[in-house]
Amino acid sequence: MSGTAYSPANQFANSWASVYLKKQSAAELIGAGGGGTGQATYSRAEMPVYDYSYLANEAMWDSFYFSGASSSVQPGSGGGSPAVWNSTTANITRTHVKAIEEFIQSPSEGFLKNPRMRFHSGRANPAALKTNLVRPEGCLTLAAHLMVDGAFNINSTSEKAWTAFLCGMRGRNFDVRDGSPPAAGNTAFSRFRNPIGTDNNDWMGLRSLSDPEVEELAKKILPDEKAASGIRLFVLEDDAKDFAWGSTRFINATGRKVVFVYEKKRVDLPASWDPVQSEPGGDSRNMEVKFYFFDQPARAFYSGIWEQHPDLRMLVFLVPGVNPRLGPVAMKMMPEDRRLLNAAAEAAKAVDESRP
Repeated sequence: MSGTAYSPANQFANSWASVYLKKQSAAELIGAGGGGTGQATYSRAEMPVYDYSYLANEAMWDSFYFSGASSSVQPGSGGGSPAVWNSTTANITRTHVKAIEEFIQSPSEGFLKNPRMRFHSGRANPAALKTNLVRPEGCLTLAAHLMVDGAFNINSTSEKAWTAFLCGMRGRNFDVRDGSPPAAGNTAFSRFRNPIGTDNNDWMGLRSLSDPEVEELAKKILPDEKAASGIRLFVLEDDAKDFAWGSTRFINATGRKVVFVYEKKRVDLPASWDPVQSEPGGDSRNMEVKFYFFDQPARAFYSGIWEQHPDLRMLVFLVPGVNPRLGPVAMKMMPEDRRLLNAAAEAAKAVDESRP
């Protein structure tokens, strides 16, 4: 959407200010210039720079919100004709000025029309706010002094808040084609607007969770309260020095210690998100593999034949299974082929070399 390189790739919902503009500016004109030495010189014509994100979001989204700082009215009364046409349609019982003044003076008692709004003075003097916010232009700065009580935030570190959020579809009725809605007391999670089939159908149905399962899910996705952002970050290094070609990297998110066996070699996968790598090495071949829980060595929950190739590497997430018929563990596999990457790089190089 941008006409220049002086803006991010994603315009909408971007909240970062442009580094090429002054703090209070949405557009500026950069003068002509140049620089460099020898053959590495450049010249630049005069060019306008815009804060595309700010301008696009301002044009796209509403420029208002419902603060609740409004007058209280009641219907007027009148009778007879034509005198009824001269009667007051509505009577103001409390002006918006009075509502704001009482809200600032006694936030716990002087509620606005939206009772979830809470007063926040910030660094401003409450006495000065009484004067400034009741002015006509006060509507432009009122939002800076309001906070929402009870709004859900993805940075929340409250297990109860996440549980309440996840239960948003609890008790809701929706149509299920050729099937039935989830059992009473369960919370439904559907990937489709009109699911088909029965509860926990792997392909077209819906998944429902009991209250204990929802609480367990809330614990799993609970943000890290120790992190500055409030969100648990998980970063994997995919450099070939750490994640070699011909290897498999495992992330065990089952909560139980798992053992991976290939060609009679054993790899322990701890009950954590710490990555563990398996490097069989050698030429291309098929390998017999199996998985079992550490405390159940005689009961493999998966066995099969995997391809081992020096040009392939694979990232495997082990997560709790949702279908007892398919086993207690589900595996999310992300393979990568070095041959395809090299072919893509060669094609891109050929295109670049063909350009004038």
